[in-house]
Amino acid sequence: MAEKPFATVSEALATSFTGPATRALVEQYGTPSILEYKEKLASRILELEHDICIRKTRQNAARILELEHDIRILKTCQNSTPTVNRLPPEVLSHIFLTLFWTMEREYEEDKKVCWIFSTHVCRHWRAVALGCAALWTNFMFDMQGELIRTILPRSKNLPLSVAMKCGGLTDIDALGEVLSQTTRLRHVVLSPRIGPNPPQLGRRRFYFDPKLDQRYEPPSFTPALGRMGPFAPLLTTVSVSYTNHRVVERLPENFLSEGAPALQHLKLHNFDLHWLRIPFSSTLKTLHLVSDDNYPEFPVMLETFRGLPLLERLTLGDILPQCRFSEFPGLKPFTFGNQFKHLSLEDSGVEIGNFLLGIRVPKTTFINIQFIGFLDWTHGIDWCVKNIRDLWRDDPLDWTKEGIHSLELSYTGNLNERHSQLEFRFGGVPETLGWRYQLDEGDPHRNRMSFN
Repeated sequence: MAEKPFATVSEALATSFTGPATRALVEQYGTPSILEYKEKLASRILELEHDICIRKTRQNAARILELEHDIRILKTCQNSTPTVNRLPPEVLSHIFLTLFWTMEREYEEDKKVCWIFSTHVCRHWRAVALGCAALWTNFMFDMQGELIRTILPRSKNLPLSVAMKCGGLTDIDALGEVLSQTTRLRHVVLSPRIGPNPPQLGRRRFYFDPKLDQRYEPPSFTPALGRMGPFAPLLTTVSVSYTNHRVVERLPENFLSEGAPALQHLKLHNFDLHWLRIPFSSTLKTLHLVSDDNYPEFPVMLETFRGLPLLERLTLGDILPQCRFSEFPGLKPFTFGNQFKHLSLEDSGVEIGNFLLGIRVPKTTFINIQFIGFLDWTHGIDWCVKNIRDLWRDDPLDWTKEGIHSLELSYTGNLNERHSQLEFRFGGVPETLGWRYQLDEGDPHRNRMSFN
């Protein structure tokens, strides 16, 4: 039966069968000087190792076990003599935390986990690291399921942060165990791993690795999200994104149904979103929603915005109302507050133009509009552009007198493998507004709108 490992010299001294010579040397720790003490330790370790070699020939297993135990104690003392090991545990813990965040920020995805090797240097480092619960509260890369399950208990009851780029080999069940600690969650950021571009020869790909394909296969987060509880009191960030997923993904039916009162940033990208299932919170500052063929009613959407008084950034993609604003004669446009900074819309010209009729924004708002589904300038886009004049709260002929940061319109489309972009920026625009459409010289596929 293996011995129970000890973590410190004090714990080692409490054992019952440490040899007298070893015990005496341990009790003299650091005297008369660190250098002389290290020499005594090294000499004693050599003596014990020599004694073990002799006893192995005599098959004295019990005594060999005692000698090996003494050697481990002396090596623990030896490792405790360097200056770094005489630092207070709080300082050493801070060093470990700095190492973790440095590797998370600067290293490649597969190398981020290497910080954990610092806990294998010696027993003292490992004891300090295991005792630092803050070191085990961040799940920041594509961890293996075994590592996730090992780390989770070490975090004790501290708040948790999850920011994982997941692939086909990710243990979604282990991720669900972390998300089930919903009352402890502070950040949840889930996205797929993006694989490297395969080497190419001209236009022909000549490299194929099925293992790599599996690693970068987009996973389904739905089972893990389904294990979250209904209430998350500490949660400030939720960001779940899909890219090119072959299966329609939906939020679990009771996802945060009882609320997240501290939620400030919510991003749900490429979901089949049911508007009433989205966990809106009055504390939201950032809202990013990109859906797939699921559209809320205009009055419902505007009523939601009225409940978001702190909202600063709004991104909506393919989720704008299909019903016309004119169908609701008693419905007034919603005016965003002065803190509103950024509006990004992605949809057809008709849907975007219709949505713009229902809102008003501050003059300093940056606006990005991306048209999808068309390769040509259409009447829908034309109508959308005309509605922009009414977007600001004040008289349309007066809005240029105060600084407008910029307004940028673009649309994506594959036209001879080129992406056309329509854009314009407001600067010293005259008070009488008009517009014309023109082509940039030298680029027949790049359209530009200017005001005169």
